[in-house]
Amino acid sequence: MTFLNSALLAGLAAISLPILIHLFSRRRYKLIDFSSLRFLRKLQRQQWRKIRLRQWLLLLIRTLAILMIAAAFTRPTLTQQFGIAALSTGRTGTAIVIDGSAGMRAKDIEGSPFQHAKETAETVIDLMGDGDQMTIILAQDEPRPLLKTPSSERQMLSKALDDAAPWDGSADLPAAVTMAIETLQSEQDFRSEIFIISDFTTDVSLPTLPPGIAAYFVPVNSKKSGNLAVKKVAVISEIIEPGQPVDIEITLANHGTKNRADVYYSIFLNGTRLGEDVVTIAAQSEIVRQHQVQPEDIGSQKGIIQIEETDALAVDNRAYFCFTVPDRIDALLVGDETSCREIRLAIASQDLIVMEQAQAENWDVRQISKFDVIIFSGPRDFSQAQRNRLIHFVEQGGGVFILPGDNSDLASINRNLLEKLQTPLWGEKIGAKRGSESFLTWRNPDLESALFKGIVRPGSKPSAPRFYKALTFTGVSETAPIVFEDGMPFLTETAFGQGRVILCASSPRRDWSDWAQRGIFAPLIHRIVLRLASGANGQCSHLQVGDDLLVTAAAAEDASAELTFPDGKSTLLPIKLLGQKSAFLHPSLNQVGIYTTDTGTDTYITAVNPPLTESDLIPVEVEEVYAAWFDTGAEKCPPDQIEDRILTSRYGRELWKTALIAGFILLAIESILGSARRENALPKPAEIKPAASTT
Repeated sequence: MTFLNSALLAGLAAISLPILIHLFSRRRYKLIDFSSLRFLRKLQRQQWRKIRLRQWLLLLIRTLAILMIAAAFTRPTLTQQFGIAALSTGRTGTAIVIDGSAGMRAKDIEGSPFQHAKETAETVIDLMGDGDQMTIILAQDEPRPLLKTPSSERQMLSKALDDAAPWDGSADLPAAVTMAIETLQSEQDFRSEIFIISDFTTDVSLPTLPPGIAAYFVPVNSKKSGNLAVKKVAVISEIIEPGQPVDIEITLANHGTKNRADVYYSIFLNGTRLGEDVVTIAAQSEIVRQHQVQPEDIGSQKGIIQIEETDALAVDNRAYFCFTVPDRIDALLVGDETSCREIRLAIASQDLIVMEQAQAENWDVRQISKFDVIIFSGPRDFSQAQRNRLIHFVEQGGGVFILPGDNSDLASINRNLLEKLQTPLWGEKIGAKRGSESFLTWRNPDLESALFKGIVRPGSKPSAPRFYKALTFTGVSETAPIVFEDGMPFLTETAFGQGRVILCASSPRRDWSDWAQRGIFAPLIHRIVLRLASGANGQCSHLQVGDDLLVTAAAAEDASAELTFPDGKSTLLPIKLLGQKSAFLHPSLNQVGIYTTDTGTDTYITAVNPPLTESDLIPVEVEEVYAAWFDTGAEKCPPDQIEDRILTSRYGRELWKTALIAGFILLAIESILGSARRENALPKPAEIKPAASTT
């Protein structure tokens, strides 16, 4: 037994009051013989024994009542470990892990879970004793201790806690718990405690709880478990060109337990509202909608999908997207005049594409990084230096289009270039010479595919060209965009790095096909170039909070890029060499919104949205998910019980409530016995009989 308010033990002296009152209230009476009442003496002796016993009982009850009430103020505690008090045996080391994820921003009428977490942590700080050490760790993309080392200074801990805030991403709770355990084990404390304060809406695997550490799971959930979210927005137009609408796909989610009708959302592009819709979303489900947006200008486009409703979590009510409408595409056409004539004429009719031509012998002396697309018509072979430059060009977002010719060394091209670009390989040549009745043509093409969409009117059928010579492909793993009637691919497309490579099975030269004489030739070449240029001109990317921003760009060793954050602040990023690539890197983006990276020659746009896991606010069953911890003694503790649980665990079970109740019960018993004593203090008049007279 110990007392938390030992300074009030002097109040136990109050138990002497009933005894003193009893002693001083005893009255002394003078004995006077009165003959007519002498027969009452016998009756008085009989009742006096009962009265004296009742008086001693009342004295005992009064003394115990005051003892219980006085003891309650000293906060008596039943210590654990067979009565060995923990109060005076050593300091307590405490680690508090606070979930700093986006979900902790969810608000209800009483505030957010993060606010409740800070209030709970402040309660634990207030319970620190002299010499106790505490560390507070904020779990975000990585563990973030609020102070560099454990501290016993309450004011420093409170100040650091006040400055803490959640971010827009997820929390790596296992890493934070691991750091907390390692910190506790490095300190020589008599008692170690860890408090994990979170909304516990995600199921993660925590490290094993070592013996000797008292663990508490403190749930601080929002009372509003329902939440609407813009789960995803994607630009699904594979080819973007000026004056044409762009298709986007929107996914909305209802993470609540009730169906939601009349969910209203808006579509913004460059700050202008371009569309809106109202949908119904069933409970615990999602809905997908497609829209078209029409950019008014060329260049980078920044868009937002906004749910026009206030709910528990605001950060996922909008999603950002971006794309680029090219104002110019620089293309390099490589080949002799004969092999390039048809392609040059087809591209020359397009204002968007600015083309330069180079001979096969000297194309590589040019600065190819200034081009978006390189077209090879009938190349003979590629040297090792040319191959390395092309690989780097495609990795950086460039596009390469290769058409075969009579002089192409297919085996060498496969070995020196195509294998390194991980594309399908050219196979044997098939077909007959021009003038023969033997030819290949296309199977009915999908007019809704990216290459044909917009160049053929719905319901019409383009005139299919005839191909007299063609190459087969090996290693084709996906469906080709255009195939011959026998199913053999006409075009293959391969993504490599940030760019693309398209191979053609035939050539527009007259001895290979009549493709160039068909009306579909020029618009199809135009679409192929646009498709390949999307990697170079589409300087847009979509990331989640916590992802690293990586912009690969050719730049000088001392170059830097300016990164502008969604809140308008900016910083300079130095160039870094990553393997054979030069890039600008910013680790772990921490805000949702649009980021702009200006390298001096190019501008890159990055749309950053919150992780999908943060939108579901329904908590998991902590006892089930972390059963291993509860099997070793961990406790689930609501925030409003944290003080009692800590004091009970550290010092034992407090008995002041029991003592106070016992004191009031004793006073009630005393009141009942005291009333009965007053009623029975003297004999009733009927019991008094006059004494017989004697003479």
